[in-house]
Amino acid sequence: MNFSIKYIILWAFIVVNVITFIMFGVDKYKAKKGKMRIPERKLLTWCVVGPFGGYIGMYQFRHKYKKPKFQIIIFCLCLVQFAVFFAISYFMK
Repeated sequence: MNFSIKYIILWAFIVVNVITFIMFGVDKYKAKKGKMRIPERKLLTWCVVGPFGGYIGMYQFRHKYKKPKFQIIIFCLCLVQFAVFFAISYFMK
């Protein structure tokens, strides 16, 4: 794998995780203001590609952190993404 492609993939993961983090913050803000919310399915879909952002956002904004569904799914997705990072950096030199 080309050296620069690794960095492109890494930056893509970072950007998606930041977007997921922001989505949790926006949904919490909308919840407080009584506005139309982001559906749970959409939040979890973003967590598939950005679980670290979702995990941090869940606890930073205290949003959805009491729901076992979110805790379990996001934790498992974090493990999967960590494994993907490991595979990209270790096996594809």
